[in-house]
Amino acid sequence: MKFLSKVYYIVIPLLIVGISQGYTSFPLTLIALLPLLFISNRHTVGFFFVMYGGPLGGCIRAMYPSIPIYGMVLQLIGFVLMWDLISDLIKHNLRAVWGMLLVLAFFGIFFFVGPRDSFAQEKYIKMCTNGLLMIIGYFALDRSTKMDAEALTRLLLVAALSMYAFVIAFYHMSPGALFDYDWFRNQEMDYYYAQDHEHTLVGYQHIGMLIAFAVAIMLSQTKLSKGSALFYTICASQMVLMSGCRQAILAVVVIIVLRYAVFRSSNIGKEFSMGRVLGSVVGIALAGIIVFFILSNVGSSVVSDTLLEGDNGRQMLYIQAINIFNNNPLMGSGIGGFHAITGDAWPHNFVLEMLCETGLLGTIGMLVVVIYVLSTKHIKLLYVTRSGMFFFLVLLTLFVRVMVSSDLPESIELFSAVFAVGASRKMTGAVQGERQRIIN
Repeated sequence: MKFLSKVYYIVIPLLIVGISQGYTSFPLTLIALLPLLFISNRHTVGFFFVMYGGPLGGCIRAMYPSIPIYGMVLQLIGFVLMWDLISDLIKHNLRAVWGMLLVLAFFGIFFFVGPRDSFAQEKYIKMCTNGLLMIIGYFALDRSTKMDAEALTRLLLVAALSMYAFVIAFYHMSPGALFDYDWFRNQEMDYYYAQDHEHTLVGYQHIGMLIAFAVAIMLSQTKLSKGSALFYTICASQMVLMSGCRQAILAVVVIIVLRYAVFRSSNIGKEFSMGRVLGSVVGIALAGIIVFFILSNVGSSVVSDTLLEGDNGRQMLYIQAINIFNNNPLMGSGIGGFHAITGDAWPHNFVLEMLCETGLLGTIGMLVVVIYVLSTKHIKLLYVTRSGMFFFLVLLTLFVRVMVSSDLPESIELFSAVFAVGASRKMTGAVQGERQRIIN
């Protein structure tokens, strides 16, 4: 099994190069993915299916309609593989689910004060289903002692490559050069605007954020193999640049910088030190300057133009959200209110969306809930899962995205993660000792 896993140090780079060369086909990526499902442990595969079985199954079904593989079926398989963890959640940690239900009920108040049109109804339903589903995923990530970060990273990167191959074939795209970082986003957006938007099953943003999540999983390990970390970071960096997804590129940069400046095993358990904080700030600032210079000169006009000129479209959305908030600062415009007023789906910023659709009452209320849950369980920034991963470094990928792109149906996962890790039963001394051994 170890030998087979090491083969992917060759397979993954060949598949990456093959995207631009035209030989990485969708069937080939599925063939590469299949062995990983058998050599990885069941918790790792189960988590992969629960989190990403939906879009992967959708791609397979769209490409091969005669094959009875659905995203929901893959997610159900994921639940079965993690049934022991789900049983633990139901029997001993049901308060996490009840906590999430209370959050969704609280958001329900703002649904009823909003427009309650079809857009708002669909948005609130997605918030409820995604919020409850993701509790299982994040609970598994936290509680499993078998979660294999490197194996999960391999699964995620090969899955991302299969989505690249699917989009190229299904949308009839023409691959560009290996270091051309504009072709994929440009052609995918041409297809998006030429068709009904519902025809776009997966796009550059889905793929880019999947890759960013893979980087977060790999680098979240408290015991990190430098060689493996470097290999997967280089592969993922090439893949995420190829996607042209700006928030994913930003997320990868932030994850890499914070992993080596803040999320370090040597910082766990240390008392607060202003010198250490200032040193981290200086290091992050210097790294940011270097990264800015590099990204401004890569072969991606989307990235370089955004860095140098900003994004006027997003800035207009921000102004609209602020104006809506100013008109009703206490309660906001309700769930779906931003769309009803502006015609745009959401303001592409979590804080502004909370303010303009739930007002100060909803925003401050949710902030109090998060602080209360984490503080009562003494959950700190460098919290480590039972399998030895920095939990909040993984969550950082989602946080970066919701601050620059996503809407509440995806942002709700932040609350799912908080309750999954903070509202569970108190850890026994044996579990605490086990985590300490992992760190040391």
